[in-house]
Amino acid sequence: MLRATTLLLSVGATAGAAKLTVDGTGFSFGGSPAFLNGVNQAWLNYGDDFGGNQSHGTYCALKEVLQNTSRAGGHVMRFWLHVEGDHTPVFNSTGFVTATDVAGSLISDMRRYLQAAAELDVLVFFCLWNGAVLRNENTKGLFASAPKLQSYIETVLKPMAAALKDEPALGGWEIINEPEGSVAAGVADADKCYDTMALKGTGAGWAQPTAPIPMQQVLTFVGEQAAAIHEVAPGALVTVGSWSEYPISDRLGLHNYYTSACLQKAAAGKASAFLDFAQVHSYATDNGHFNPTSPFERNASEFGLMKPLLIGEFEPGKGGAGETAEQLYGWAHAHSYTGAWGWTAEDEPTLFDGMATLRSSPDVSLIRLPHAGLPDTCDCSDVPPSSDYTCQQQSSWGKCNEDFMKGYCCRSCHECTCGKPSRLGAAAPASAARPAAWRADWSHKTYRETVAAARAEAKRLQSL
Repeated sequence: MLRATTLLLSVGATAGAAKLTVDGTGFSFGGSPAFLNGVNQAWLNYGDDFGGNQSHGTYCALKEVLQNTSRAGGHVMRFWLHVEGDHTPVFNSTGFVTATDVAGSLISDMRRYLQAAAELDVLVFFCLWNGAVLRNENTKGLFASAPKLQSYIETVLKPMAAALKDEPALGGWEIINEPEGSVAAGVADADKCYDTMALKGTGAGWAQPTAPIPMQQVLTFVGEQAAAIHEVAPGALVTVGSWSEYPISDRLGLHNYYTSACLQKAAAGKASAFLDFAQVHSYATDNGHFNPTSPFERNASEFGLMKPLLIGEFEPGKGGAGETAEQLYGWAHAHSYTGAWGWTAEDEPTLFDGMATLRSSPDVSLIRLPHAGLPDTCDCSDVPPSSDYTCQQQSSWGKCNEDFMKGYCCRSCHECTCGKPSRLGAAAPASAARPAAWRADWSHKTYRETVAAARAEAKRLQSL
């Protein structure tokens, strides 16, 4: 354990390593143009993958997806962190953030994951929040209350961004996934930054049909966090994952809500409140076709952005207007987008075939990350002492060092260094049981279907 800890503390300090940077409307890695060929995992356990004394088995399961991505020639993983705020951060009874997580392990868990990614030449983009499904009232409070938002920024975001800024595998930060799901659409305002009439009838606002969040609060939420990251980690790359092209451009009859001018205005004039690159999601409509303004119908230059633009979510098949993963990745690469991240590694195995078609492209294969040569602590079995509880449960309950666990749960508890079992098949004492925390137990595909249905209903109501 001491050796592993030492590696965790030292690997991020590699000097002179090539980094991902913005170069005009493109990305550069080590001075050469880079295309971010990657995939979403998004979550293993929705909002509960880092912090809270995660089992080593969770780390191993996450690492396996990184390995599969790397084998396919992918060099990017988009992963969600707090999501709705049900597990991290820690809120007090009045809605202020008081800690990263209940065990204080959030940052170290993230670092361990980043260092596994560095071993595999995979850049990780952490998405902090989810606006497409947002039910946690404490998290909603961060939009409405500046002091509550600052409690999160000072207690969690700044320490996290500062602690991880030198990890070679940290590609960047996404403040929020699809904030347009929670915004108040169709609201007129004298200030064009906050006027959402351009979103009326698009389906925006699907996640908050009764109490939508004003655009000004959304932009403050984004701008203040972007400013904080840039403050403590100069050179860090920050973005927002927009649900479609509607809110990211002032071309093609669209309106860009995320300009630096609008974000800085909403963030009390902070000059560091800006996005380094734009990210758009694109799925086929109910009629099986892409919107005429979809990135899969347009060149990136047609959106007129003065920064990199990548396609952060898409899926082959029905959601991709019948296109294959190979065709969708190929389109993004050929039409000047700066990256393509399919949804998701868990439910769409053909995405690995799509990434593989680009693996030999010079702007993809150039991403090579420094690493410390971490020992493999996942190549072993994970057999519990009985069938009563899983190894991940026993680990999360702090039972790994109990006598009845000797020789069992080798991967989850002992990092593949196990002694002889104490009693073969011994049942765990009843005191080992602990109630599991609530988590949204849905597949990635079910999640997208839920969002799509809510968006369609919002669009129908807006048309009445």
